[in-house]
Amino acid sequence: MPADALAVFIKFRDFLVTLAPWVILALIAGAGMMETLRGRASDDPRGRRSLLVGAGLAFAAPSILGTLGFGLWLALVRAAFVAIVLAAGSKIATGSERSVVIERWLGAAGPQLPEARLKDQAKRLWSAMTERLDEVGLWFLGACATAGVIAVFVPYQIGFDLFGRTVWIGALLGAVVGTLTRRGTGMELPLASLLLLKGGANAAAAALLLASTPLPFRLWRDGARGWIAGSLVVACSAAVGALAGWAVL
Repeated sequence: MPADALAVFIKFRDFLVTLAPWVILALIAGAGMMETLRGRASDDPRGRRSLLVGAGLAFAAPSILGTLGFGLWLALVRAAFVAIVLAAGSKIATGSERSVVIERWLGAAGPQLPEARLKDQAKRLWSAMTERLDEVGLWFLGACATAGVIAVFVPYQIGFDLFGRTVWIGALLGAVVGTLTRRGTGMELPLASLLLLKGGANAAAAALLLASTPLPFRLWRDGARGWIAGSLVVACSAAVGALAGWAVL
């Protein structure tokens, strides 16, 4: 292995070691939030929007807390961005679509969960956490493996030319990559780390993280409305990511 590639690979490994504890804590926190929200329903439109935002934040918890590996302020910016996008998206989506998304994020909707003893609550939390681990683990590890291969075999110059030479173009490309990732699995975290190691601008990494926000609509299946809303998310991710990358990374 060439010396320069080995150095990048070592740095990438250190990034993963830094991120891993936050991802584990986020799995616990997200599982707890999901367990608290699961089974709840509201006929009030405001209540449904609040439930959708809460479910989206729980679904995105591994990604948001994992962002602490990049810095506290970026994690706070990302949490606020996720909440704003979810709140706006919940108004764009129709009532039936919101119900489908809530059920998908929280599992099968059912009656309000009764109060349980501490032991039963711990069992339910453990069950919810293992469910999240099953959903997140394969995608996160797959992204780590892919990023590790790219770190070794893709020249530094390519990453710099695409994502680092011009800040705004790098941020836009980073936002597009973030949109294509599997949302709520944390797989964007190793990819953002790789961008920084391969000469990408801070703005590109920040935009990638912001663009991976869970969405309450299906970008490619929701007609013109979904495409327009998704394009706005990409544009806003690039703009906010460029500013956040300059200010906090």
